[in-house]
Amino acid sequence: MTSEQAHAIATLMGQLTLHIFQDYYSAELPNFSLANINLQTRVGSGKATYCRKYQHSYSITYGLGMIMDKRDANLCSGWLTSREIADRKYFEGKISYLNLLSHTVCHEFAHILQFEYDQTRKRRNTKVHNTLFYRLLDDIYHHGYGNTVNQALAEHAGLYQLPMTFNNHQQFAITTTQQYQHGSKVQFDHAGISYQGLIKRCNKLTFTISVATGLAVQEWRVPRHAVSSAIN
Repeated sequence: MTSEQAHAIATLMGQLTLHIFQDYYSAELPNFSLANINLQTRVGSGKATYCRKYQHSYSITYGLGMIMDKRDANLCSGWLTSREIADRKYFEGKISYLNLLSHTVCHEFAHILQFEYDQTRKRRNTKVHNTLFYRLLDDIYHHGYGNTVNQALAEHAGLYQLPMTFNNHQQFAITTTQQYQHGSKVQFDHAGISYQGLIKRCNKLTFTISVATGLAVQEWRVPRHAVSSAIN
């Protein structure tokens, strides 16, 4: 995938987010209104994908790195959106590149609803991905917006010849990850390139790995099954 294609996909995701924003309402929350709120979407240069609240507006950023990272079948499971699809059975629990990007749109939009709901109750939740967030996210799918985004994204991607499939096959190479700990030297592949680094954090489903690139150090979040011992 080229950077131009990734930019086009991120822009399309932003347009679909605006479509949901304009159409959305909730029967479950009858006093809930987005009428006086503005929304902008933007394309970020890194992996960061997030919703930011301002006084009377929101901004959702879709990172180019996220667009490209989720296209790797072995790395996508490190993202929360992948686990949400599997655990909550969105799109029948099927993990695909199209479903991951579609769900990312729904996930970020759910944060707007969450922030607005908290504001109407004059309270703030300390945990972002809490019970309220998932109730609102489920509601988005209940109203059919998950399928709407999925179908529109597939149609537009086909029209502009944008890739909507993984660029590789998922490899379930089971290794004994218990041997790895903080400071272990490991390797992993991404987009056909092998990287080596040191484990900085051992998370439940992933490792955070520090990789030296020239004078800089980058941190990668890599699924446990995609990590192997580094070859010296």
